[in-house]
Amino acid sequence: MKSVTKTCQRETGDACGRPVTVVDTPGLFDTSLSNEEIQQEIMRCIELSAPGPHVFLLVIAVGPFTQEEKETLQLIKMTFGQKAEAYTMVLFTRGDNLDESIEDYIKDGDPHVQQLIYDCGERFHVFNNKQKDRDQVVGLLKKIDKMMWNSNASFYNDKMFQEAERAFRLMQINREKEEEVRQEMEAIKSKYESAIREIQDKLEEEKAKLKVRDLLLIKKDSILLRNLQTRRERDTGDIEQIINQPSLQAPSDRIKNEEEQLSGQWKTAQGATGGESDRDKKKKAKKLG
Repeated sequence: MKSVTKTCQRETGDACGRPVTVVDTPGLFDTSLSNEEIQQEIMRCIELSAPGPHVFLLVIAVGPFTQEEKETLQLIKMTFGQKAEAYTMVLFTRGDNLDESIEDYIKDGDPHVQQLIYDCGERFHVFNNKQKDRDQVVGLLKKIDKMMWNSNASFYNDKMFQEAERAFRLMQINREKEEEVRQEMEAIKSKYESAIREIQDKLEEEKAKLKVRDLLLIKKDSILLRNLQTRRERDTGDIEQIINQPSLQAPSDRIKNEEEQLSGQWKTAQGATGGESDRDKKKKAKKLG
């Protein structure tokens, strides 16, 4: 919510035959100003309305009640102190948008509006923006006079302002301390987050190194296994070749081979001499007979 007024402005005029001074302040929740800037400007309005304001008019337009408007009275009390509540009146604008009386609007409306009116001592007034006569201004002044009559003091005086100012300064100190603590916490958080990120980066780096090392070991083992298999196959072939050599055959096989060789040699020699004749065989038979 933005306000047309950015700084405190003082206007003096005549209303119903009496001098009236109005100090316009920035909107309590003007999004273009910080809370500190708004509070400082509002507190400056006390100086512009010396010896002090008779009433704080909390201006709220008829319509949806925003979260910012729900917190305005609390901000007024934070700025001017708890006693400011006794000098606050709600002034509704755009009363021409109402289809009912302002009393019914409050009664049937938002519970937060009802609570705000209650906190302000049931003090409220409504302005019709399309109505130009002075009757509604007269009604407002009468309500202000009644509020002043019922209060112990005629206006929000300098002593109250000084108390509020001390409370405001104390609140500022607390906020500054809170900000210092917040910044320290942010610094500590940033420091530890940086350390954690550094540790995580180192872990990731070590993990990557271990992964590369494991891959190298697997490759090395694969090469070693392949070499062993090749050597085994080569050694197996050499053994089979050695076993097939005659010098390494079994004795029975060797004897058998030698007999076969001698038998073959004898047959060859016999074939060369032509062998014994039948006559020689008969002579040998007669001698034996």
